[in-house]
Amino acid sequence: MQTQDGEQEMCKLTHHNRTFICTNIECIQAKRFQLQCHKCLTLQHTNQKGIQKLKNTKTVRHLDDFTEIKDILNQLELKYQGRFNFLQEVQQKLFDFQKEQIQKIEKFPFHDLNFIKLAKSEVDTLIQMFANELGYHQRILNEAKQYNNLTQKSILELYIRNDEKFHNDIINKQKQVFDKVRSNLAKKGLDFQKMFTNQEEKIAQAEERIKKLENPYASNKLFKACLIIATLVIISNQFSILTSTNQTQNQKKESILIESEISQIKEQWSDFQQDNMIKIEEIKNTLDDKLTSEIEYLKLYNQKLKVEMLDLQKQFKEMLVFQNQTISLLSQELNLLKEQVSITQNQIQNFNGVNIQLVNQQKELNHKQDNKELIDRFDNYYHEMNDKLNSTFYEMRQYVDYRILLNKHFFNAQKYLLGNIKEDYPIVLLQGFTLYLDQYLNKSLTHEQIYNLSNSFSLTGIACFGGISLQKPTHFALMACDYAFEIFTVTTSREKARKSRSSKDLFWYFVPRISIGFAPNENVNLQLADNVDPEDPYRFSMWLDHSQGGRRIGNQTSLINTTEYKMALFAIE
Repeated sequence: MQTQDGEQEMCKLTHHNRTFICTNIECIQAKRFQLQCHKCLTLQHTNQKGIQKLKNTKTVRHLDDFTEIKDILNQLELKYQGRFNFLQEVQQKLFDFQKEQIQKIEKFPFHDLNFIKLAKSEVDTLIQMFANELGYHQRILNEAKQYNNLTQKSILELYIRNDEKFHNDIINKQKQVFDKVRSNLAKKGLDFQKMFTNQEEKIAQAEERIKKLENPYASNKLFKACLIIATLVIISNQFSILTSTNQTQNQKKESILIESEISQIKEQWSDFQQDNMIKIEEIKNTLDDKLTSEIEYLKLYNQKLKVEMLDLQKQFKEMLVFQNQTISLLSQELNLLKEQVSITQNQIQNFNGVNIQLVNQQKELNHKQDNKELIDRFDNYYHEMNDKLNSTFYEMRQYVDYRILLNKHFFNAQKYLLGNIKEDYPIVLLQGFTLYLDQYLNKSLTHEQIYNLSNSFSLTGIACFGGISLQKPTHFALMACDYAFEIFTVTTSREKARKSRSSKDLFWYFVPRISIGFAPNENVNLQLADNVDPEDPYRFSMWLDHSQGGRRIGNQTSLINTTEYKMALFAIE
């Protein structure tokens, strides 16, 4: 299966990547969502007994429906924009209808304010239920980017979904909601269309009666006007009587419904309190477990560091002993050679006889020459070995010093920077950190860049992410420092950020295709970028996969396609 980091599991039987799945409706209904290699998937769909007519053969079911997961994701990516636009259009029509009905209710005569409020709340409830359903479909579209245990079912349903049938179903549901709103308003005596048609019919009947009476009373215009006014007054009185009776009946029914709803709400509230107590206990237990695991991790990390230092010291001592032994052996061999040369020289001086002396001298000279060459060779070998050992010791000392310095910088970062939001922070103080991202805000930040960053260094390292003003390029205008896995953890909510485990005053969000950033509390409003409290100097929010780059650094909320600011990310492992 594909993990959130994009890695693929290897099949233990065939040692091939498990990237295939059967998209046949039979397998999907049977919830066979596990990724397989092609060979294992074929074996899984093979009829081992064969067909009765051809007993010696084996058949493979659904062979044409074997699809690689990357092809499924690519096809969903191609259909994403069209599906998203359709849901946006339906949602806009829904809100326009809601606004129209509420305006008509507010203008409707002969009803008190409480009745109007109840009618408006009923319209809002019906509209919001359908809007929540549309929001669910939008969230499924946004989450269907990576195949994992949480998204596998929705990805396969989206892949086999007939868009034309889905669009027709949504449009029919929308029509049903509109009809239900109109029928409910009509039951409450708020049938606008019927009201207008009845008034038009009554006015037309009054005009016909006036025309019939017009001939005998043509001379009396005052009588005609009085007759029109009287008919209108009668119509309005009848309408008010009908509406008042309907109103009293509706109010009685609504009072009974309200009492039953209040009792239900009380029961739900008691159940909700009990559930909250249970959830609070579960959260406490999980937090205790996480804290103990974090403490154990730090203990293990420090223990590992101590073991590495002891191993380096042991290797250093062994190399030092080896060097001393080699030097002593070479010095012994050199002393022996020097003694042999001195003996030869004494023998040459003591020999008498010219011929014998000359011959022996020649031999001894040759032997002496050979001994000198051997001494020179050993001397060169000794110097060469000594240089190699010295260079090895120097490299070991440098590596040990580097590791000690790097660990010192890491623990300083843990102590002074971890879980903090900093303003106007000098970059030179980020000792031991490496720059991994340096990009102007006139360039779009993509999800692929974030993915590559998460693979560039260890997720247990400390990263500092923020914005820099070119008016002061030596300082971070605003930054936050935390463990890398806290920054790169994917979130889904647009209203709440995820609290960091390193601090109670740092909250992160990473919503694909929307934005990435941090805030001093959990309240955010991700209409692409965070719009909460434009004057808050501790909020940082960058667009993701947007056609334009940038957005917000502190109280600078309109940094769009600008080269006066840039974003940067430093990390230490």
